[in-house]
Amino acid sequence: MEAALKILFVDDEPDLAPLIRQKFRRHVRDGQLDLEFASDGVEALETLDERPDIEVVVTDLNMPRMDGLTLLRHLRKRERQHKAIVVTAYGDMENIRTAMNQGAFDFLTKPIDLGDLEVTINNARELVEREREASFVREAIGRYLSDEVAQAILADPDALALGGERREVSVLMSDLSGFSALSERLEPERVVELLNIYLGKMTEVIDAYGGTIDEFIGDAILVIFGAPIPREDHAERAVACAVAMQRAMSDVNAVMAERGLSDLAMGIAVNTGEVVVGNIGSEKRAKYGVVGSPVNLTSRIQTLAASGEVVITTATRDAAGPTVRIESTRKVSMKGFAEP
Repeated sequence: MEAALKILFVDDEPDLAPLIRQKFRRHVRDGQLDLEFASDGVEALETLDERPDIEVVVTDLNMPRMDGLTLLRHLRKRERQHKAIVVTAYGDMENIRTAMNQGAFDFLTKPIDLGDLEVTINNARELVEREREASFVREAIGRYLSDEVAQAILADPDALALGGERREVSVLMSDLSGFSALSERLEPERVVELLNIYLGKMTEVIDAYGGTIDEFIGDAILVIFGAPIPREDHAERAVACAVAMQRAMSDVNAVMAERGLSDLAMGIAVNTGEVVVGNIGSEKRAKYGVVGSPVNLTSRIQTLAASGEVVITTATRDAAGPTVRIESTRKVSMKGFAEP
């Protein structure tokens, strides 16, 4: 069942509210409409403060204390963009034009024809429902894709097509130390709760540095810098993000302490190289991701990162330049990779 359309009627005529309630009593009873009433613009704004979920405002133009045009100006400043329908005298084209320029969705003339009112409300309902659907799609996409990927898809549906392109990016991979042991001691629901706290904080940091989260792998995070939006400073961003993520662990551990649990620690690796980025999968199920040897190498190197440490490769150091301060170096050979 669709949610009720929430409407505020604003008019100083005392007989209007009973008339509207009688006309739409069945719609209210069936949960199709949710009606509120105010006698002028001042009372309307007070009602909207109490009921920010109201979607449609039907307002008279001539009222005491605050008229309809002034109310429209206030509505335009509010965070929620209410659909406004103005009611005015027949032939009052100047006020109608002003109201429409101030964002009114439609208008009705006095005396109100209840049949016309119902048609206008139905038109508003269709528009509100389309906006609800679009909002749901944006929210759903945003929960599973980075903001940049989501915006690209919403702006161009062809961005969903399978395929990829070669691009130099920096890849970051983080993993918690000892989380598996902690998971064995806690109830599954508690593990998910703590994991969401950790991932939520890390996501904030990653977003701040323009990273694209490729996926969560349990408590591990795989992040791309330089895709889908190309960035010349992707290596610098990746290293700076890794350092910021380590610093943010103090916030995570503050929550852990409140729950009576021991601190968590994380190791991070960053690598830079040419990969293929794009939509990977099948026509029915796909994801924006990254494929290539540099990704595999990042995963291998991450196992070398001690708790609280950020390990970067020579490729990342060279790409980032002098902005990165190296505390120590080591030379390791990774199985399956020719270069040390």
